[in-house]
Amino acid sequence: MAVRGEVRLDGQPLSAGVILFHCGDGDDRLSAVGYIEDGVFEIAAKDGPFAGTAAIEFQAKPIPQDQLEVELERAAKARKPPQLAVVPIPPQYGPQSELTVEVTRSGQNRFDFNLRSKR
Repeated sequence: MAVRGEVRLDGQPLSAGVILFHCGDGDDRLSAVGYIEDGVFEIAAKDGPFAGTAAIEFQAKPIPQDQLEVELERAAKARKPPQLAVVPIPPQYGPQSELTVEVTRSGQNRFDFNLRSKR
């Protein structure tokens, strides 16, 4: 199913991150993955979660390898620490997250999340 929505952290759009929709249990568990950019995510139907209850997990967005290499080279030449911007995700929204959504076969499947740094 196609899904989309917004993600805010402490009231501000999450600049970058990853959202996972975990569907099913045990060996049958599958995950649909979407990237969050400027607080917005969208996953096409062909890549989206199955209808039913999906557990939600958030992760920091990985730094692309080419960007990492450029920054490490720049930092080495400047003899300064690299400037790698990773948006931290509060741990309560990681693998142990208790967030769930109900994905439907019909309807918009729009999910907005308001994450908080502190519990």
